[in-house]
Amino acid sequence: MRNRPLLSVCLIILCVLTSCTLVGKERFIKELRPSPLEICTTEDESVIVCGVIYRQEQKENGQMIYLKHNSVYSISNKQKFQESKIIVYINSKEKLHIGNRIKVRGTVSFYENARNPGNFDQKFYYQKQGIHGKSTAVRCRSPIKCGRFPGKLAVFRAGWKELLVREMGEREGGVLAAILLGEKSDMDPEMKELYQVNGIGHILAISGLHLSFAGLGAYRLFRRLTGSYKAGGLAGGMLLFLYVSMIGMTVSVLRAWVMFLFRVGADVTGRKYDMPTALSVAAVIAVGSNPLYLYDGGFCFHLVHYLRSAQ
Repeated sequence: MRNRPLLSVCLIILCVLTSCTLVGKERFIKELRPSPLEICTTEDESVIVCGVIYRQEQKENGQMIYLKHNSVYSISNKQKFQESKIIVYINSKEKLHIGNRIKVRGTVSFYENARNPGNFDQKFYYQKQGIHGKSTAVRCRSPIKCGRFPGKLAVFRAGWKELLVREMGEREGGVLAAILLGEKSDMDPEMKELYQVNGIGHILAISGLHLSFAGLGAYRLFRRLTGSYKAGGLAGGMLLFLYVSMIGMTVSVLRAWVMFLFRVGADVTGRKYDMPTALSVAAVIAVGSNPLYLYDGGFCFHLVHYLRSAQ
């Protein structure tokens, strides 16, 4: 610890954040407090929601749309308020893309806590993502197309997925789309169950292994082509940034992204790469951005890994 000042500082910060989270709870974590949607509306109330799509999933009966920066209007109460995030179920195959702003009318419903100890807590699961409610749309206006960078990445991702399915078939293409793009919505259910039953379901999740192959592979390739550590690090970092922006920033992706920056930064500056320090910085960034990551299984796994490596 004496030769690792950054590690010591990160451990102190992590202990403080952990104590505040476990003791303060809703006083310290805004995600645990009732959102404006929960305060101003009731179950099955009709509302009009206008927000920006930041994630979407294809379902058998329609689409599951994640909206952010929402303006919500309660029809019965005649109230208008802001809601950070909300999920909308749309029973249509209309072409929607990430970055589009849509306006829907539907009914509100809320998630429930686990009724028995050990059961899946649906409400807490979505609270960790900053989502406090959902809406089933009965009407959706045509989306406003926004030529934003995330939207272009989403179109590229969808095109890549279609290419995999077309060339490899629905079964194998669906598996490759899950491994490379994190897109499991169209994956064959039987194949997905086989991965889970055999204990290798984690292969289908985007993790540090994927980012290590992509980021370090690109870094070493460009370093050889240019003969420069800085040029290779910049090219590898930009490529990995695009990939992370396309698949989404989960806690495992954040950890791998921070560790990659430390790994490349050590090469560029001529210093030795220290994995415990990189992991501690990643842990502080993750908990600082969302304290509820302390309850996330993926975060706990990486924390245990950190404690073992620090011995």
